[in-house]
Amino acid sequence: MAQDNTGHFATPAPLKGTGSRNYFRFGEWKIGHLLPAFFAAIVLLMIVGDVIAVLQLNRVETRARRFYEADGKSLAIMHVYLDVVTFRDTLTGLAHDQNAHEFASRATALRDNFLRHVTQAQQTLNSPPDVSQDPTILIRLETVRAALPLQVDTLLELVKVEDWQAIRFRLAGQERVLIALSSSLVADVEQEVAQEHAQALESVQRTRRQLYLVLSLTALLILLIAAALGWYATRRISRSLTKLDAGAQALARGEFGYEIQLSGKDELADLARAFNRAAQQLQKFYDDIKRSEAYLAESNARLEEAQRITHVGYWEWDLLTDRVNWSDETYRIYGLRPQEGPMDLATVREKIHPEDWAGVFRALQEALSGGARYTAECRVFRPTGELRIIDNQGDVKRDTSGRPILMFGTVQDITDRKRAEDALRKSEKELRDVIDTIPAIVWSALPDGSNAYVNRRFIEYSGMSVEQMAGSGWQALIHPDDLERHAGKWVEAVATGKPTENEVRSRRSDGQYRWQLDRGVPLRDEDGNIVKWYGVTTDIEDRKRAEEALGVLSRDLQESKAKLEEAQRITHVG
Repeated sequence: MAQDNTGHFATPAPLKGTGSRNYFRFGEWKIGHLLPAFFAAIVLLMIVGDVIAVLQLNRVETRARRFYEADGKSLAIMHVYLDVVTFRDTLTGLAHDQNAHEFASRATALRDNFLRHVTQAQQTLNSPPDVSQDPTILIRLETVRAALPLQVDTLLELVKVEDWQAIRFRLAGQERVLIALSSSLVADVEQEVAQEHAQALESVQRTRRQLYLVLSLTALLILLIAAALGWYATRRISRSLTKLDAGAQALARGEFGYEIQLSGKDELADLARAFNRAAQQLQKFYDDIKRSEAYLAESNARLEEAQRITHVGYWEWDLLTDRVNWSDETYRIYGLRPQEGPMDLATVREKIHPEDWAGVFRALQEALSGGARYTAECRVFRPTGELRIIDNQGDVKRDTSGRPILMFGTVQDITDRKRAEDALRKSEKELRDVIDTIPAIVWSALPDGSNAYVNRRFIEYSGMSVEQMAGSGWQALIHPDDLERHAGKWVEAVATGKPTENEVRSRRSDGQYRWQLDRGVPLRDEDGNIVKWYGVTTDIEDRKRAEEALGVLSRDLQESKAKLEEAQRITHVG
């Protein structure tokens, strides 16, 4: 049963009844020495029994081989007989057809086949028989062997003169003699083969009875010794194995706190102590694994949620199997249900806009060939027909030889971002068109005061290019009498970050200086830092002239008034 965690790994006290008793004189042996000795004795007895069995089986095999050799003699003689019959029947048919070429060809082939079978029959019959052999068999076989080739030669001579009647006569007459002779050979050989079969069968049966007796005695002796050794070994280790089995079952159930209480100095006691230590380590590993599984599950959930929120999916392409694995969010980006079906490169290609596939494929090839990381933007079709824009980023994994085996990376739906960028570019263009159209000079500068932008109105007024106006190039337009004052106020505004306003004369494209009212304000970020200066320069030349004319008129009125007052004083007229 499971033990309490507190102190359950302490060394237990020895249990009574678990120590080894001294059965026979092997009682002091360790199990590692005892069992090999028992097994060696059993194996030795089995080897002796096997040697005896092999000897007996060799005798059975010898008799069986004689049996099959006798069948070989019968089969060899039967082939000779069939060759003679086939010779007669085939050539008789060809003689009726009177085809000299076919007759000569078939006759030669039949003769060669006959001679080969006769040679095999002679070799078979020359093997030493188990019974006395009729000496005339080989003589008659040689007679047949010599006669048939002579017949063929005679027939071939008759074919040359096309004496078909003589050919048919010889086939009908002389071949009958050869068939009768070969038939008698078959009968005599069959009789001898039957005698050899009977003797071989009797010998096999006798050897089989001897084999059964030897094997039975050997098996009985081995079983008796094995039973005695097994009884002794079982009595010695069964109790320890029972405790070990109980510990193993507890471990299988996940009861890592279970402790096997087994004393002694043999291998099983050592195994029990090792088991207890392993169970302790497994308990620690199990706790670590549970914590890791919980953390991994939480991390996966966070990753899936992050992918869903940011519309970023993960993908892998196995280059060896051409299989493509997608995360759930990747399926959603393509408008599919998560894990809706298996993917490969051909399926992915079908979803990419045809005009974008060439660029995607080129980026893949560059990454696989060892170039830059895989980066590609493309349009994809969803099952509903909706067109989305995605951004692919990936890298290549290679084996030890440098061969690419896996590509992996991320995919992000950037449709909304692209639309926002297009809208922003359109808005910026519209704003730029407005700025270029309004009847005023608009400019912007960097935080250090250097010019960064002027509108088209400024270019038309000054006759200078955008490049000439960059940085401090605008100072070339300022009237020399106003430059130091105007530049000083601008430097002060840049240093203090305060808005600036100044009247200054600037040169027009025709060389005429006109009065301008220049205003500038800073744009700050959320931390209060200046990110840019924006300003408007307005032509006030007409106002300046009006002010000068008004000043002249005012002075004239003042002079006239003074003169009138003087005249009144002199004439005393109120």
